[in-house]
Amino acid sequence: MTVFAPTQSDARKTDLKASDAYLKMLFALQRETRDFYRDHIPLARTVEAIENLSAPTTEAIIRIAEENLDFEAIKPLIDFETSRYRSFPLYYSPMTALNTGAVTGWVLINHPKVLVMLIAFDPTEFRTQKLLGRMNETINFSAGDISLRLLKSDGFTCSHWRAPLLTDEKSIDGDLHCVHDKTVTYKTGERIYTKGGKETIVYEDVTSPTIGIQIYSRQFRTNVMVDYDPETHLVKTLSAADQRSSRMQMLNTVARLFEREDAIGPMQSLMQHPDHYVRWQTARELIALEPEAAEMPLRVMSKQDANPDVRAMAAKTLEIFYAQEPS
Repeated sequence: MTVFAPTQSDARKTDLKASDAYLKMLFALQRETRDFYRDHIPLARTVEAIENLSAPTTEAIIRIAEENLDFEAIKPLIDFETSRYRSFPLYYSPMTALNTGAVTGWVLINHPKVLVMLIAFDPTEFRTQKLLGRMNETINFSAGDISLRLLKSDGFTCSHWRAPLLTDEKSIDGDLHCVHDKTVTYKTGERIYTKGGKETIVYEDVTSPTIGIQIYSRQFRTNVMVDYDPETHLVKTLSAADQRSSRMQMLNTVARLFEREDAIGPMQSLMQHPDHYVRWQTARELIALEPEAAEMPLRVMSKQDANPDVRAMAAKTLEIFYAQEPS
C-alpha cells in the first residue's frame, strides 16, 4: 500500500489558506467596527450638527459634542467593543495607549473640526509611571481649546498653567515661560476647560479609576503647539499644530534623499508656505538637493519672511554657503 505523506508545498498551501481566512476575518471585523461607529446615532448626530454649523466656532463645536455625548451615549460602544474582544482576542479597536499605559484614549470622533476621545486613567499605573519620571516630561500647550468632562472619578488632581499666546511669526527669546495658576482636585460630573495656546493642565494625581470625555477643537487659536520645561518653565520646543505640515516636511526629505530633481519647483513654492517650519525645512532640504535652485528663494526669505528667526537663519546660511549676491 502506498502512503502519500503531505509535502512541504501542501503544508505551505494550508498555511496560506489559514492566513487568508484570518485576514478576511480581521478586515470584516474592522469594517463592522467602522460602520458601527459611523452609524451610532449620538456620534452621527454630533458630526452632522458640527458640519451644519454656519459659524463653526470653538465654543459651538464643543457645546454640540457635550450635548450629545454622555455615558448613556457611549455605553453601546463599550458593549460593542467587549463583544468583539470576547469573540476575537486579536480584535483591533480604536483605543490608543497614551503616556505608557497610565492613560488610555479611545477615539470616538475623528473629524477635521473636532477630536473626541474617551479618556481612562489607571491610578496604580499612573503613580508608578510618575515615580519612574515618565509622566509630565513637558508642559504642553495645545493649539485648540479642550474640554474634559469627568464621567467617573473620586479624585482627579491637575495643575493649571498659563502662558502667552505664541505664533510662528513671533521670535522666541529666553524670557518666555509658563506660569502656574492653581492646583485643583476634580470629581465625577465636573468639567475642565482650557483655551488653546494660552492655558493647559498637567495631570498630578489620580486616586481612583477615572473616566472622562475629552473634546479637542481643531478650530485652532494659533498655528503652533508649545512645550515648556517642567523644571525651568521656559520654552522647550515648538511644533506645527497642523499635522499636514509634518507630512510635507517628510516629502521634502524623501525628495532630497532620492535626488528627485523634478521636486525642485514644488520645493521652491513651499518656501512660501504659511507654516514657518515648512518654509525653513524646505530651504534646508533644497540646499542639499540643488544649492543653485535654493539661492534666490533663500535671499528673499532672508529679507521678507514673516518669522524673524527664519530671516536670521536664512541670512546666516547665505553668509556661510553663498559668498556674494548674484549680479
